[in-house]
Amino acid sequence: MLLMHGWSGWWQQLSVYVEPLVAAGFRVVAWDAPSHGESAPGRYGRHYSSIADVMDATAVVADYLGAVEAIVAHSAGSMAAGVAIATGLVSPKRVVFVSPSVTGDDHIAYLTQHLGWGPRTARLVQHYADRRHGVRMADYNVPQLIADSTCDLPEALFVYDADDYEVPTDSAARLAEHWPGAQVVVTHGFDHFRVLWAPQTIQHAVDFLAGKAVSPTPAVRSR
Repeated sequence: MLLMHGWSGWWQQLSVYVEPLVAAGFRVVAWDAPSHGESAPGRYGRHYSSIADVMDATAVVADYLGAVEAIVAHSAGSMAAGVAIATGLVSPKRVVFVSPSVTGDDHIAYLTQHLGWGPRTARLVQHYADRRHGVRMADYNVPQLIADSTCDLPEALFVYDADDYEVPTDSAARLAEHWPGAQVVVTHGFDHFRVLWAPQTIQHAVDFLAGKAVSPTPAVRSR
């Protein structure tokens, strides 16, 4: 069982999942991506990382551990896990993606909106990422990669919050459209991060990974 944090995150963000998953019989491994948390710098040095870095690290961790039975991932960790699954780097039986980021273009759109970039700035940033990291954000389209994949897909549960301000709220639905049998649970009032720690989300994840039925009833945070 792998726990995968999101961009600029660290493994402790998913630490609330460790005890209930262990109690459910799982061996749980949480780790920090290159240049995140307690991990060493990635291939581009301190404070730099890319989805390609995270994917490479995922493959190394999975190879070290042997077969990966399940994954719980948050935000961009879901993107890295989704690409790794679609390309055969890992082959879990079940996955839970919370607040999933599903395309690189969504990420560029988010930065454009929140940093006030114009079209020219967005193009320059993409050109820089391509030149420095060899990463074309348009290539990281998880729904399309899943649709085109010939690999066996795991059973999947996607949880997102209707008040998420960092990824489009239709991200999970777009991914589920191309992921046969995927379940989607919507929460309200938790936003991009608090939904990860919500007791309802944790219970949904543990039940799903243990093979139990997941209630479709949406969770609502008291304000």
